[in-house]
Amino acid sequence: NEPTAAWVTKSSGSLNPMQGYISVSTSTTGNISFAGTLNNGNQTINLTRTHGVTKEGFNLVGNPYPSYVSWDDALKTNLEPTIWLRTKNSSVYVFDTYNSFSGIGTNNNGNGALTKYIPPMQAFWVRVLKDQTAGTLSLTNLMRSHANGTSNILKAPKNDNASNQSVIRLQVTNGTNSDEAILLFNPNASDGYDTYDSPKMTNANVAIPEIYTKVGTENLVINGLNSIATNPYIPLGFTTGAANTFTIRASEVNNFDTNTQIILVDNVLNTEQDLTDGTVYSFTSDKVTTIDRFKIVFRTTGTVTDLNTTDNNENSFVLYKNNNGEIIVNIEGYVNKQASVSIYSAIGQRLLTKQCTGATTALNTGLTPGVYYVSVSNEGSTMTKKIVFN
Repeated sequence: NEPTAAWVTKSSGSLNPMQGYISVSTSTTGNISFAGTLNNGNQTINLTRTHGVTKEGFNLVGNPYPSYVSWDDALKTNLEPTIWLRTKNSSVYVFDTYNSFSGIGTNNNGNGALTKYIPPMQAFWVRVLKDQTAGTLSLTNLMRSHANGTSNILKAPKNDNASNQSVIRLQVTNGTNSDEAILLFNPNASDGYDTYDSPKMTNANVAIPEIYTKVGTENLVINGLNSIATNPYIPLGFTTGAANTFTIRASEVNNFDTNTQIILVDNVLNTEQDLTDGTVYSFTSDKVTTIDRFKIVFRTTGTVTDLNTTDNNENSFVLYKNNNGEIIVNIEGYVNKQASVSIYSAIGQRLLTKQCTGATTALNTGLTPGVYYVSVSNEGSTMTKKIVFN
């Protein structure tokens, strides 16, 4: 129930067409039985967005037909062009996302990327647009189809929404569970938030690491951008609820110029890894949610990209320890009022973050001897240096 942000239990009676339901089994095996007349013809459901509630605008709806239905063809009024489907991989429940403008879907389930084809009677999430309070979703028989597959009648067929856009599918894993974020470049997309973007539906599970990109305040699982020329680098968010060793790789790199390299930069360890050929980057992290540690840099043959890329070449910082045991950070050039300094351990754990009040910031850390990394976020860029604390 979106207006109350609460689940409603239905123990008997008829199920409403196009309403989404979750059926929780009382045993590990067996069937769920139901009876009635199969739905046919035009179906419509009214949806809401109640500002201020948890997960505002998200409505759980369902495919009412005993056949597949195309999300691309559905009649959507005041709705995001995205669906989110809760599914299970080999071990845990995850969210998969599909965007109808780009024709791209994630593959967190491990059995194939989500497509426009919604399986029979499948529940899925839709969202009313941010500046609206109501929306509608309508389906007709013309939007219905059947699967071609023979092994699993509830598995959607391959997406036939071909596109010439450039796509990078990034995957993070802790060796057991994984998560995806997709970057795509399409000349019809803007660099701001638009219909080619899909918000991130977090799993909120400490066992599942997550990655995402960001536009404004919105975390994105699918980020549609206009061109590499206007996006030479993109910050990559990372979240984990538990300390572990992780890897990041590009599981798909499609339709890029042959001399384009896709570089993952680790701002904390001051390292970079070329992901273009599928090479895996391994790192260790404690529990963290950060948009500052990683970024994706696009490099073409003959260019040099500094790890400390900034929007103002005059910006850098001087780092030293004074006689009082404080770490002194002196930022050269303009200091944004939102600038901050963070200290990370050698394994990437963020130990301290302090907002800068001017060009010079003193950090009273009480650190034990060892190697640390100091990262300055200023003017939309991140600069990192190593310091040895004796």
